[in-house]
Amino acid sequence: MLPEKIILADLSIRLVHAWAQAFVDRGMAALTLDGPGQGETSFHLPTTSEWGPVLGTVIDVLERRADVDGSRLGIVGQSLGAIYAPLAAAGEPRIKACIANCGPYDWGQVLPKMPPISQEVFRVRSHAKTMDEAYALAKKITLDGAAERITCPLLVIWRRRSPDCAFRRRAPCQGSKGPFGNGDLRGRQSRLFQHQLQISAADG
Repeated sequence: MLPEKIILADLSIRLVHAWAQAFVDRGMAALTLDGPGQGETSFHLPTTSEWGPVLGTVIDVLERRADVDGSRLGIVGQSLGAIYAPLAAAGEPRIKACIANCGPYDWGQVLPKMPPISQEVFRVRSHAKTMDEAYALAKKITLDGAAERITCPLLVIWRRRSPDCAFRRRAPCQGSKGPFGNGDLRGRQSRLFQHQLQISAADG
């Protein structure tokens, strides 16, 4: 049975199919997921801060499959997905490893600083009637109070020039129980991607 990687994107599904293929090429199974507020799922389910139950449901299904090893599950998140992934790890102990690639620590602090179009996309995906409602939801999407519940190994990747990457401006997940790595990778996004694949291959 193959180890499984679950991949979360941001508000869209960009890049995740390329990531999935890269994991498959390295002998791992991969599942790309449109969670609440993402992709076509956003038409039916709004953005949520409760990612433990979301991934718990996914893992319930994977554990019933014979072609993947449900006891060896990792999660990778990019951009806004890079806060969803640690939130999932905080709420779902069956996740054995987590990678957060260039995401915020506290989305409520970041959203008001984003371009207006990005704020509007989040409002629509969260099914909020006003931006004030969207800001209120964004404040719930934070690792404050959640980081200490992470027990699996956690790798955080960020770019020095990323203004919205609040991971780098504080001691991220300092209360987490699992091994913690913090990578300041300079250069283009492609370098981050390559490094992430190396980490994932080593984990397999």
